[in-house]
Amino acid sequence: MDDDKSEVACQIVDNDDGSYHVKYQVARAGKVNIVVKFKDDKGRFVEVRGSPYSATFVAPDAGAKPGQNTLTGARLQGHLTSEILSM
Repeated sequence: MDDDKSEVACQIVDNDDGSYHVKYQVARAGKVNIVVKFKDDKGRFVEVRGSPYSATFVAPDAGAKPGQNTLTGARLQGHLTSEILSM
């Protein structure tokens, strides 16, 4: 997180419809970079367009509301769309 280059463990579920559900939990508040890769037809892992993405997490004791740190569904789609359009 922030300047820390460590990886955060995650769970990935293939929805069998071309989409995936990824869940991870960070240990503390701060900014993270999210790198999204896929395996190409040559077996290499390459970043998807727009990757890396960034996210900022707020600590509950700093006033975060339930769900404030959750980016799913339409919120995630809207964020990714705006990131891609800004490229």
